[in-house]
Amino acid sequence: MEPVIASVRVRCSPGVYQTAWFMAMCAVAAVVALAIGHRLRIQYVTSRIRHRLEERAAERVRIARDLHDTLLQGLQGLMLRFHFAAEQIPEREPARPTLEQALEIADRVVAEGRDRVRTLRSELSGRDLSKALAEVGSEMNWEERVQFS
Repeated sequence: MEPVIASVRVRCSPGVYQTAWFMAMCAVAAVVALAIGHRLRIQYVTSRIRHRLEERAAERVRIARDLHDTLLQGLQGLMLRFHFAAEQIPEREPARPTLEQALEIADRVVAEGRDRVRTLRSELSGRDLSKALAEVGSEMNWEERVQFS
C-alpha cells in the first residue's frame, strides 16, 4: 500500500500593523507631528524675536527720554544763561558777535537733538508703512523735482 500524502493550505491574514493602510496612517501621523513641531518652533522663535524687539524699543524710548529730559533741557538752560550774558555785553565789544554766533550754532545743535529724539520716538510708534514712506519721500524731495507717491 502506498502512503497517502495530504496537504493542507493554511492562510494567515496579516496583522493590522502589517497592512498598507496602517503604514500610510503612520506616515500621515509622522508628517502631522513634524508639521506641529515645526509650527511650535516657529512660534517660539517668533516670540523670542518679538521679545528682543520690544526690549530694543524700550531701550530706545528710555534713551530718547533721557536725551530729552537731561541733556537737551540742560543745554537749553545753559543757552538761556549765555543769551542773558550776551545781552549784557555792549554791541561794540568784539566778543559779542562771537558769542552770538556760538549761540546760533548751539540753537541748531539743540534743534537737531530734538529732531533725533523725535525720530527715535516716531520710529517706535505704530505708523503705517505707506505713511512712513510718504513722509520720508517728502522730506527727501526738497527740490520737488521728483513726484513721490
